[in-house]
Amino acid sequence: MCRPGRDTKDYLSRVLTRLTTVGAAYLALVCLLPEILISNFAVPF
Repeated sequence: MCRPGRDTKDYLSRVLTRLTTVGAAYLALVCLLPEILISNFAVPF
């Protein structure tokens, strides 16, 4: 059972920060990868 309090708040904050960071990095990679492939390797999209 999870009790409300400072420990729970800190844990949830840490988990959400990690998820947000990983998600942002993934989205940046997905957006930039086609541009890199087009400009450097002449891959037709």
